[in-house]
Amino acid sequence: MTLYADRLVDAGLTTVEAAKLTGHRVISTLGKYSDHTQTETLRKSKEILDRLKTGE
Repeated sequence: MTLYADRLVDAGLTTVEAAKLTGHRVISTLGKYSDHTQTETLRKSKEILDRLKTGE
């Protein structure tokens, strides 16, 4: 994933949205270049999963 796409996803866009903005037609191609996940993205993901688990 390009640095630009990383920043888009970290700012809250979905991978699909970031792929469209960066011109990637296949999502797996976008993810192929990503070798890290930002702490904030992990935190947001945990919050979403926790809300789903508790039914909020």
